[in-house]
Amino acid sequence: QELREWEQARSYYQQALEIYIEYGDRFYQASTLHNLGNVAQELREWEQARSYYQQAIEIYIEYGAAGGTQSARYSQASTLHQLGRLAEEVGELSQAKSYYLQALQIWAEFNDGYRVQTYSLPRLVALYRQTQDEEILVGIASVFGVGVEEVRGLLEG
Repeated sequence: QELREWEQARSYYQQALEIYIEYGDRFYQASTLHNLGNVAQELREWEQARSYYQQAIEIYIEYGAAGGTQSARYSQASTLHQLGRLAEEVGELSQAKSYYLQALQIWAEFNDGYRVQTYSLPRLVALYRQTQDEEILVGIASVFGVGVEEVRGLLEG
């Protein structure tokens, strides 16, 4: 995948997925589905990518509900963020906002300042600048327990 050899990457991920299914390893099934989503997204196969990401999210939720580790919830954030990127790429900006805010909420819960600063906030700020959708500022403010005007001030500062 890092070499941008998408078809080869897809083939390896498909093989890995089959093995994880055979051995009943749900967590790594979800992780592999997420990676298959990345490949499909790179190939601009939007609906296929969305399908892989949605399957990954469902497994992470199911895994977490069945008493799986906290890493299942944490892993949802990356997949939600990718769903946001996909939605943004196809012009579904309201859906992108929703996914980005959900990812932000999870990364903030886990005190992952790196992903908040590197992924969530830049995408949300770019989306706000494009749409002027006040719900984005409200969502960010809610996650951090600050006022909307404080968030607006940081954007303008």
